[in-house]
Amino acid sequence: MAPAGSASFFRRAGVHWMALITLAMGFFTWTVFWPTLVPYEQLGPLGSLAQYMVKNHYSVLYNGYWIAWAIHAAEALYSFRLCSRSLFSQTNDDNSRAGTQSVHQVAACASNRCYPVNQYIQSHSFVTN
Repeated sequence: MAPAGSASFFRRAGVHWMALITLAMGFFTWTVFWPTLVPYEQLGPLGSLAQYMVKNHYSVLYNGYWIAWAIHAAEALYSFRLCSRSLFSQTNDDNSRAGTQSVHQVAACASNRCYPVNQYIQSHSFVTN
């Protein structure tokens, strides 16, 4: 794993994965809550599988849907707790004039001292000049 201040510590998920998961969960929702509206014959093998599951194993689909969302929610809560307690905190920027919301920036913490990310990276030699 990369050090906490390096640029490779956080990586954004690929767009294709986000699109695939969004479409899959959308189709899952569609088959669980509106199974009569799904055009199974137009979806090829996926439609045949979905139609079989709806007709013969609907309770598995229904429970699996809620389990998938529960796992997703637990993952999000765990990530939030992990980031807020261990490595990162938010510091206010002094741009909160005239009633505008202040800008937050992530700070990297090491040895109970927090720094703005760019200062942390420079002081820990993650970036070479």
